[in-house]
Amino acid sequence: MCSSASFRRWFDSGTSLQLIEQAILLGCVRKYVSWRNNQTRSLINSLSYFQTVIQELKDQKMDEEYWSYIRYRLGRMENHWKGTYGKSLSAATIEREIQ
Repeated sequence: MCSSASFRRWFDSGTSLQLIEQAILLGCVRKYVSWRNNQTRSLINSLSYFQTVIQELKDQKMDEEYWSYIRYRLGRMENHWKGTYGKSLSAATIEREIQ
């Protein structure tokens, strides 16, 4: 599914931008953790990756402190990734590196 179709579906269903942002944050943190634990080798190729996270979060109310922590952890994970693999790797190079 292309990105605009995902956004259209989320918009039509009344999904807030805040919920979309939270789903992207949590989904990215989970992806970094899975890479570090060698659980998955796939990349996030589409916004549809976050659909299940949005569904999960719709029924939950998290404190803003939790989201601040998630943002902080994501920044640390991203910095670790950049320090390990470099700042400008192509998707193909990343695929080879994590396999």
